[in-house]
Amino acid sequence: MSSRGGYQGGGGRGGGGRGGGGRGGGGRGGGGRGDGDQGGFQIFRPTGAPTQPDPCATKVEGDILTQAKAFPASMHQSNFPPRRGFGTAGEKTFVRANYFPLMFKTGQRYYRYQIKLTPDEEKRSTRRRIIDLFIEEGLREFSSEVVTDGGNLCFAAQELPLEKLGLGEGKKFLVKLWWKDDVPPGPHPKSKEFGVQIRAQGSLSASDLTEKYIMGQSRHRDPGHEEDDDISKDLIQILNIVLNRGPEMNARTAGAGRNKFFQLPSNGGIAADLGGGLEAIQGFYKSVRPSFGRVLCNINVIASPFYKDMPMTDAIGLFCGRNITNQPLRDMERKRLSSFLRRVRVTLRHLGSKPWVIGQVSHQNADEATFSSNEYGQISVHQYFKKKYNVGLRYPKLQIFQSGNAMIPMELCTITPGQLYRGRISENQTSNMIRFACRDPSSNAKIITETGLKTLGLNNDTASIPYKFGVKINENMVVVPARILPTPMIQYSKRTTEVEMGKGQWNLRAQRFYKGCELKRLLVVSFTRTRDRAYTPENIARLISQFRETCEDVGIDHSKSDALACREERVDVNGSGTDIEPLFRRYSVTKPNLMLVILPDEIKDLFQRVKYLGDLKAGIPTVVVLFSKASRGIDRQGNKQYWANVLLKVNTRLGGTNHVLPRDALKWLWNGELPAMLVGMDVTHPSPSSAQGAPSMAAVVASCDSSFMNYPGSLRIQEKNEMIGELKEMFAERLSLFKRNVGSVPKTIIIYRDGVSEGQYYHVLSQELPKILDACAEFEPQYRPSITLVVVGKRHHTRFYPTEDNSADDRKNCLPGTVVDRGVTDVYNFDFFLQAHKALQGTARPAHYFVLRCENNFSADDLQRMTMNLSHLFCRATKSVSVCPPAKMADLACDRGRIYLQSIMDTTSDAMTESAHGSKETPKEVFDRASRLWGNGVHRDLSHTMFYI
Repeated sequence: MSSRGGYQGGGGRGGGGRGGGGRGGGGRGGGGRGDGDQGGFQIFRPTGAPTQPDPCATKVEGDILTQAKAFPASMHQSNFPPRRGFGTAGEKTFVRANYFPLMFKTGQRYYRYQIKLTPDEEKRSTRRRIIDLFIEEGLREFSSEVVTDGGNLCFAAQELPLEKLGLGEGKKFLVKLWWKDDVPPGPHPKSKEFGVQIRAQGSLSASDLTEKYIMGQSRHRDPGHEEDDDISKDLIQILNIVLNRGPEMNARTAGAGRNKFFQLPSNGGIAADLGGGLEAIQGFYKSVRPSFGRVLCNINVIASPFYKDMPMTDAIGLFCGRNITNQPLRDMERKRLSSFLRRVRVTLRHLGSKPWVIGQVSHQNADEATFSSNEYGQISVHQYFKKKYNVGLRYPKLQIFQSGNAMIPMELCTITPGQLYRGRISENQTSNMIRFACRDPSSNAKIITETGLKTLGLNNDTASIPYKFGVKINENMVVVPARILPTPMIQYSKRTTEVEMGKGQWNLRAQRFYKGCELKRLLVVSFTRTRDRAYTPENIARLISQFRETCEDVGIDHSKSDALACREERVDVNGSGTDIEPLFRRYSVTKPNLMLVILPDEIKDLFQRVKYLGDLKAGIPTVVVLFSKASRGIDRQGNKQYWANVLLKVNTRLGGTNHVLPRDALKWLWNGELPAMLVGMDVTHPSPSSAQGAPSMAAVVASCDSSFMNYPGSLRIQEKNEMIGELKEMFAERLSLFKRNVGSVPKTIIIYRDGVSEGQYYHVLSQELPKILDACAEFEPQYRPSITLVVVGKRHHTRFYPTEDNSADDRKNCLPGTVVDRGVTDVYNFDFFLQAHKALQGTARPAHYFVLRCENNFSADDLQRMTMNLSHLFCRATKSVSVCPPAKMADLACDRGRIYLQSIMDTTSDAMTESAHGSKETPKEVFDRASRLWGNGVHRDLSHTMFYI
């Protein structure tokens, strides 16, 4: 694995050589964009790039696989199951992946140093700044060859002569803290002083990674050699720090987290207005990952919302949707604004100093707020700024900001650039974000290769920090083997239907549900507004008639249904809304088995209230439809497609089964005549826009019959934790329903766990799996099913690009069913990427599946084909979905739980975030309020249903 210039691990050149570009009619030059324009979308074919996988990587794959087959079975109990084979099913093809091979200078070592600060500093951003200043001042001669993790460690590309630098054992270098945006730059008389000590901690050889771990020579699975894995992880950490250092030090970019960097619009970056004082900025993600025979850098183009750098009064006007200088903020606006601007940095135009951080928006304006000044005695904020700085306020009636003990007039503030917005954006902002970020695969890949590498400082400049650390990057994406798995047949009541090739979808027209529910007691409730002229009783009656007609079409029996009532409820969407709790109380005894709620259009607060009262308080199944959508074509045949989609949900919630797969398509899920139990588990956490102390939401859903379509679920709130706290009880609830429906406990259980990062994999095994086993052991004596536990990853940055038209869909994404388990997957463990769906727009994102436990002896083909086929069993769609349904259902259940607690989960809405006496709630008070709202959770009458769909 050597190449010219003394570098190792280049990769990416093999196979068909370099003449792969311009496949359409003799090449087109300038990037070789391939065959003729087919609907405006083209295959990504960069000139001179490889078109086949690197043969050296392919050989290493085979070598590692041979070794894995020799691992003793006892080793699997304490480790993840090793990969025992690659899949072979499906049509073979090649795809490009957004990974770039790294090359290392021969003999490169990295020297590790421990950092100690006196006094200690716990705040990570401050600690990092102190260490950065130490590198710039105390290690000036070597500053381009030293990087830090921002915690306790530094790494150097060569051994540092600490004694010569006066930094030997026990010596301290004094650093005065100042910030890059201080005006003027540099330390000032009040700068806090820190003593920095540095101590050598040995070195690591890049060869431990490049010649051992990725080549299959690591012994980390052998008892007593676990440190091999630690060394490799340390080297990957160093490489990530090295590759991050360039964009971190670049004043033209803003970092967000450890691996995301954005070029600011003021420095030529690409941005778009989102409305409400926010803008979307294009950026790039990068992460170093080991793979077969090479170390790769995963790079992806991303977009995130940022606060616009602008005068604060303009930003608040955009947020509130009005000119705030004419009228002070209303109380609800003030509360929402406090949440929106929490911890935002601002500069003051009258003070040349570091930025201030906004705490909250005060009740008082600049005339009302007073304080005691040494110079002027008791004085208002307005008068203080006039006397102290000769600054007269134009809008003294505007509320002020509080920043610690300081009180700051809004009109003097300007938002500093490069601040990521971490809250939840509105639906309109989301639509704008999607339009900005959505790119076809070829455009996506070109941005990564032409702009991303440069923005991230990975263009092999000899003055760059990676180059100083002996690292170069191959600027071509890797090519990896892929396969396109076949699609299953879809079975309805009387017939089967085929999935359209390349589209991952099928047609419900002329089909009846496999098992239609019985609609016995229907309650229709419509909410009206006086300004909606089309929203008449006659048109409501037409909608109900169309609803019934579509029920007949799809096989839902409503022949015995008796409409309990058709009520008209007025709702004031500009005010506090209608109190609908009496309505639910009225029908909580003589319950309808469905409440059909018709809203004029999308009214979030009313939707939340309907779901909260129906699911938690009254135990009435509800489905909400929008008049604005359902009434399209109301004077003609009606909107049958809309009603058919609604009835996919209705049939599922009331116990029906929309469609199934032939038994042979899911043969892995049967133990004789006993079906397996499929389980989805997820935890979602409060967003930054949630009230502090808001709970996390945990969900466990599980199949309960042989259709593998119905997933009733258990929901719990818990304090913020990645692991599910009450998993034992929740799992027992799922076993109980399965046994009630099937007549026996399952012998095979397959769990798809969503919502955990790679660093949490071991925690799932050590904390959650024992609770599952305990639930089984206590459920029945001697009960011990065979369990397969798979983590599903959605928030990764791997993307694949087809290399041939016959393996691409009409938008030049990979075809549904594309699976990759070689080239960019884990070196030793059992994982794969599967794109089971067709992306409606943009570049498709595959799901990543990582096996934590496999007691059912599934081969790669078994698990991949089973997961692919299951992806066609999502109850509310007639298409395959991107994430295996058990995991997707658990995610939807968590989302529904968040809706129940919307007033706590989203404080940028019209939610109350203050206690009854007006003061800010403590985190404990917030959690206690959430517990009271939650009560006993989902009503017992709905606990055996898919209430969350």
